[in-house]
Amino acid sequence: MDKCDRALTEFLDKLSKKDGEDNDWIIETVKSTVLKLNKINNACDGGLIETDQREDICQLIQLATQQAGLKTNQPDITEEWRNW
Repeated sequence: MDKCDRALTEFLDKLSKKDGEDNDWIIETVKSTVLKLNKINNACDGGLIETDQREDICQLIQLATQQAGLKTNQPDITEEWRNW
């Protein structure tokens, strides 16, 4: 779980240091974070991130990207890359 926490903390830190509006950069940051979480979850045979945790993580990512200025109509920006 420490690796998962670290990946999310790094994600939030990156977004907090963002300067200006750049949808592509935010989306790439989400993508790299989701792929990192996929790898961490796969290393635990898919048992690290449970359904309720998935919902919380997706909501956290969605709120953080909105705060960073992401302009999108997607209700779940993680869905394209998420395996958990």
